[in-house]
Amino acid sequence: MLFYPGTRVENTVERPVAAGQTISAEGAALITAYSSGLFGVKNSGGASTDKFAGVSMSRPISATQAVKMESLTVASGKVTLAASAVVGSVRVVPAGGSAYTVATGAPSGATEVQHTSGAPTTLTFYSTGENGKVVTVTYLTELTVAQQTMIQGNQDAGGPAGAYLGQIGVITKGDVYTDQFVTTVDWTTDPKDLRVGASGKFTIGGSGSLVPGYIIQVPTVDSPILGIHINAD
Repeated sequence: MLFYPGTRVENTVERPVAAGQTISAEGAALITAYSSGLFGVKNSGGASTDKFAGVSMSRPISATQAVKMESLTVASGKVTLAASAVVGSVRVVPAGGSAYTVATGAPSGATEVQHTSGAPTTLTFYSTGENGKVVTVTYLTELTVAQQTMIQGNQDAGGPAGAYLGQIGVITKGDVYTDQFVTTVDWTTDPKDLRVGASGKFTIGGSGSLVPGYIIQVPTVDSPILGIHINAD
């Protein structure tokens, strides 16, 4: 999902969507793709061979997930999230400390915290010795239809015209504010190594190709949005 109040588009172009591919979100990292010699774009896959093409822009595309960031205090060895977190998307960082390892099983030590699909709103720490710690939790949550409508408004009947034409808008230059980023990486420590990740998500480090641009806003509790300036022209 793009955050339009912050986004400043300097250049955009319509590109065909690669055969057999679906662009399911605005603000996604797109790469070039070729099928039987025909050019198109698709969501990035996180490979070093990915060639960054730009950022998807095609209102309206209904958001299915949203990023949430919360500052919580551990009590009784647990914290309770405001929404159900997607397993594998959770990052937990104590104030002034290093990130916990998030596991689906019971914590084996003080550096681990448990999160499972059986208790999607609960994070369980190793012991009550963690009580009183303030932690920042970043995670993805699935949106209901009602939540989608609250965030984006009612969508046009029939969907976007580009879906019928097999094409999508691609931002190639400008300031882009998006929630399409990997929630489990550290965006706060001199985030110069901006790369494309799997499923059209931006990330820090890893094996994906570098994004031609730089970060202008890191996600925070007050604004869980990634701001990047890109120049893929």
